[in-house]
Amino acid sequence: MIDIMRVNSLGCATLATLAAFALPPSLRAQSTTTELAGTVQDSSGGVLPGALVTARHIETGLNRTATAGPDGRYVMAGLPLGEWEIRVERSGFRSMVRRGVDLVLGQTSVVDATLDPGAPDEAITVTAEAPLVQTRSGELSYLVGEDTIRDLPLNGRNYTDL
Repeated sequence: MIDIMRVNSLGCATLATLAAFALPPSLRAQSTTTELAGTVQDSSGGVLPGALVTARHIETGLNRTATAGPDGRYVMAGLPLGEWEIRVERSGFRSMVRRGVDLVLGQTSVVDATLDPGAPDEAITVTAEAPLVQTRSGELSYLVGEDTIRDLPLNGRNYTDL
C-alpha cells in the first residue's frame, strides 16, 4: 500500500513539473523583453515585401534584422528594453532611419515605414516624432518607477499594500 502511494506521489510531482514547463515563458517568469512590429509601404501606399528592417540598440550596439513578409509586415520579438534606431531599406528606394524609438515593457511598439523611390544611398532620417501609440490591443500598461512608489501615500510604505 505504501509503495502505491509513493508511486502516485512521484507521478503527481512529475506531472506538475511537466505542466509548469509546458506554460509559455511569459507565464513562468517576468519578461524583460518587448516586441517591435510594423508595415513597410511605398509612397503610394503599396506594401513592400522583402524590405530589410534593422534595429540597433543604442546602449549596447545589439543589431536585430527582419524581412518584411508578402503583406509588408515585420515583427521582431525578444528585444531588450531601451532606445533603438530603426533602419528600413529596399533596393530602388531611399532608406528610412528612425532614431529615438523607446521600447518599453508590456507594449508592442509599432513603427511603420514609408519608403520613397530613389537611390538607395539617399536616406530619410526622422529624429523627433510623436510618442508611439498602441494600436494592436486596447490594454493599457506603463512602468511605475521607484520614485513614484516611494511618493505613494501608503501607511507604512509597504509595497505589498499596492
